[in-house]
Amino acid sequence: MNFLEGGLDMQNEQEKIFTELPEDNFGLYVENRVDELKILWVANKIGEKKLRASANKRSKYYPESPLFISTIIKRFHLKIPLSVYSEVPIAIYRVYVLVTKDLTKVKIGMTGRWPERVSDFVKTANFKLDFREVINHRFDTKLSFAFDCKDEAHSRSVEYSLKAKYKDLSASHPQWLSYSSNCKTEWFSFDIYNAFVTNMGSDVRKYSLEESLQWSELFNDSDG
Repeated sequence: MNFLEGGLDMQNEQEKIFTELPEDNFGLYVENRVDELKILWVANKIGEKKLRASANKRSKYYPESPLFISTIIKRFHLKIPLSVYSEVPIAIYRVYVLVTKDLTKVKIGMTGRWPERVSDFVKTANFKLDFREVINHRFDTKLSFAFDCKDEAHSRSVEYSLKAKYKDLSASHPQWLSYSSNCKTEWFSFDIYNAFVTNMGSDVRKYSLEESLQWSELFNDSDG
């Protein structure tokens, strides 16, 4: 069943029907395919004008931190049918730690797209580039890693607590950071790294960026 099914009640049959997201995602943050389907459903439910107006309430003050679709859903008291996104594989949410190649900065974040999320930090308009090479050039793939969380809410909670813990060692973002990454204010000094890893303990399974990229490449190759 596609996103237009499952009890979608259009308020205005004359409004445009969206079957794919516009380039700016209506001003909202998109983490994965589930977010895409939820945004499309909401856009068709309340209309583009209302959706953009609601998203702009935040973007005009925080242009580098787009609003989450979950906030829009709560704001309009919407309930999205499970059928809208139930066929999408459940994402595995992880908190990640990226270390720059020069060992000066650390990025802490969460994602349901590890290691694909890392490419967002280096992407440019030149899609002919091999972003894997750029990732290896910009990040220390051995020291950079991610670890599992129970679900999205847990990963966000861990992310926020870590950022609060190390806020006194905040650092400016790398100058080469892709503008589209939307994460220019969540960087820290590399000085936190050793303490961070030690506090995690040895029983936590860490997926290095190097290992994850290799597995990702093998998976893609197996798909033909």
